Amino acid sequence: MQNKERKIYITWFLVLVIPPILSRLGTASGNIALSEDLAAFLTVITKAGIIILTIWYGLKVGIKNVWAWVLGFATLLPLMVWISAVILLTRKTGGQTASIKVSGGRPTLYRDETFDKNKINQFVKWFIKNEPFVNAISNRSSNIIYEAGNTPSVPLGYNTSKDKKFDNLTDWFLAKLMQDIKKLKTLSKIEFKDFLDKFVEAGNKTLMTVGELAVKYNLNFEKFVYEEEIQKIPAGKERDLFKKNFLDDNVIGAEERILGWLYHEWFGEWYKIPER
Repeated sequence: MQNKERKIYITWFLVLVIPPILSRLGTASGNIALSEDLAAFLTVITKAGIIILTIWYGLKVGIKNVWAWVLGFATLLPLMVWISAVILLTRKTGGQTASIKVSGGRPTLYRDETFDKNKINQFVKWFIKNEPFVNAISNRSSNIIYEAGNTPSVPLGYNTSKDKKFDNLTDWFLAKLMQDIKKLKTLSKIEFKDFLDKFVEAGNKTLMTVGELAVKYNLNFEKFVYEEEIQKIPAGKERDLFKKNFLDDNVIGAEERILGWLYHEWFGEWYKIPER
């Protein structure tokens, strides 16, 4: 993703910078004649484009919001167009995870950091990689089901599948958490807890369905090999029902775990599952 955005930045930088240079050279040599109004218009377009491009790429490579804007408008100054390009293209983005603060063995994400796409992605990716309950997002069975054309049913929050199709479950999950976390930052403690309560309720339903089918067909979850165990359920309605609820339960459980930690960090207490 970072390589793609880097290519976009370089391409548009050259598109915005090179033509004005060639135009000035052509005008100076007498080969090109431009009216003052047209020249002024092209200058404004170029400067505005460079400002927008610099701010956009600055945010993409992890520069803080305020400094990305400062760097963008600094391109109005002599030589700063080139200096800003050097700063952005030489910035090391691979080590950004080191900027994540850790509390209680897990990363933190403050409310005022939720505007930063990179920080939210780093935060969620840490859980996918290190947290057992969230590992389900990257495990083999979940992705086999997803890549076969099954998308998770979203009981709450942002419905990722409505806007875009993702090649893998991790990208789908990152897109959902990105929007859900941005929305949750505005909620009160009571509202956040209510959101989590509804998530727990949805997870109970998917877990119950998976459990009933697992017992009925004697699935082995101690040594679970998805391709083998799924064959124990006859093809048809029940197999499809298992796949759907198995995937949904993994997704709901993973998001519930991450949001439960955010609840603890933002409100200073542990989320408690409601008693039935």
